[in-house]
Amino acid sequence: PDVPRAPARDDGRGYVVYTRSYLDLIFPDTVPAEREVCSGLRISAARGEFEPAVFSIYATRDLGPLRVTASDLVDGTRRIDRSAVSIATVACRNLRTSFRGNTYMHAPAMLDPTLPVSLPAGASRQVWLTVHVPTDAAEGTYVTTITIEPAEGQVTKMELIVRVYPFV
Repeated sequence: PDVPRAPARDDGRGYVVYTRSYLDLIFPDTVPAEREVCSGLRISAARGEFEPAVFSIYATRDLGPLRVTASDLVDGTRRIDRSAVSIATVACRNLRTSFRGNTYMHAPAMLDPTLPVSLPAGASRQVWLTVHVPTDAAEGTYVTTITIEPAEGQVTKMELIVRVYPFV
């Protein structure tokens, strides 16, 4: 995506939650545009499927250790345990830019399930949720609450809506 002319504004929490496609690389110096700010996520999956949902956090001040948790997925009286949602952050590593060269770039490279993570002011970190829909899950629209809890900043709760299809 293009570099935003003006970054998204912090609403006093100390950070901005934003989303891009899971195919987009989020570097530590990525700055979100206002149009990327999100308050919830939505995905669809068949029974037995693993489906990603991603969001990023841009710190406007040092947040200290940051935790992200998920609640059970609920659709009326039906429930999928919170253990069906794995949570990781995308960690950057030094990657060689070509097979022959000795030039490296610090780039998003792997999922790191270690939480909490520290997020300094002016930095972005992508959070990668993987929802594993059980093969015996009933069709429906399930909702889980994702909680973002920084040591230095306000807690944010947002919904992840998961549409489960009736086939495997």
